[in-house]
Amino acid sequence: MRRHLDAAWEVRGRRAVYGFFIVESEADGSLTDHWRSAGASRLAADALQSSFPHRSSLEIDAISRCYLGITTWRQVCNQFQIDWLTLPHDTSSLGA
Repeated sequence: MRRHLDAAWEVRGRRAVYGFFIVESEADGSLTDHWRSAGASRLAADALQSSFPHRSSLEIDAISRCYLGITTWRQVCNQFQIDWLTLPHDTSSLGA
């Protein structure tokens, strides 16, 4: 995600840049421990500094604010009133 944000930042012009993950969830719709941990590590100071050695501290701070976090497919479906049980379990049957 940091690399995607960095690339988008480079060509953004006057546009806003945002990035987030949509991931699978626990049976109850909540984030798994894996994703909860991974989300927290995205903004760790050492990870940001090593990901953007070519950026100033001000740019790193601005780019890190573009990361919105992690949500689940079930939460997205609930927000937009989509019955997530009707969605395919994988995309293999949808064709390429």
